[in-house]
Amino acid sequence: MQDVQWAEYDAKNEPVGHKSLLDLQTVCEGFPELSFDEVASKFHNKEEKVLKAAYAAARGVKEQLLNGNPAPEWLPPSNVTHVKKRRVTTFFEVGFVTESEVQNLTGHSSKDLKLGKPSQLELEDGTGSLSGWFIRLTGLSASEIAAMRRVRIESTVGVDLHELLLMHSKQIHQEEGTKMFSFLSNVQTDARPSAFKSQGRHHTPCLEVLAKQASATQQDCLVVHSVFSCIDDLLWNRLNFERWMTMTRLMFVTDNADFY
Repeated sequence: MQDVQWAEYDAKNEPVGHKSLLDLQTVCEGFPELSFDEVASKFHNKEEKVLKAAYAAARGVKEQLLNGNPAPEWLPPSNVTHVKKRRVTTFFEVGFVTESEVQNLTGHSSKDLKLGKPSQLELEDGTGSLSGWFIRLTGLSASEIAAMRRVRIESTVGVDLHELLLMHSKQIHQEEGTKMFSFLSNVQTDARPSAFKSQGRHHTPCLEVLAKQASATQQDCLVVHSVFSCIDDLLWNRLNFERWMTMTRLMFVTDNADFY
């Protein structure tokens, strides 16, 4: 069979090349972060060595599994699951503050407060980490507590439902679990509201700020209304004055006519 691009189509708009069910399954399961055409393009790129070898090996394992042969012994093997939970949880919380937050809260540096060596805390969505200190929440205002990150120490009892997205017995290459987890995690993160993402944390609406802005807008409207009311009063007074002057002139003319 001639080796051609998977993404190519003939005159009848039918796919040509190695676009078989085996290839589709290999791409979807083993390389979920890439589309089929992306894998095809990389596979047929002579300068692409890593993916070509990885794909060929994964396709061979997938073919063995479809033929009923066991998967190789991966070290370590991977399972990827989607979990639904029903839980009862008891917990307590501590705050986590960065150097700038320490100075904003206390007016002193961490060195002045002798907080010691900072700890590393991974961001909620896994995009990085922060350096800071764990503190008790006692004595802080509600707004200060709400503005900082908090770490929850908890004990949980309940039941879980695990939906198997990848089983190690069906794994077709060593990095499949990591790739599957990262891909599904990114899909889930992208679908979340911006308030659930680390970079959107400080852009989440604050009712206190919005209330102040609304009050300021209302005050501006009252000022504008007051200004226009004053203008209306001045115009009305001027109109009444002009009417009075007109009537006075008419009366003067009438009186003079009677005089003559």
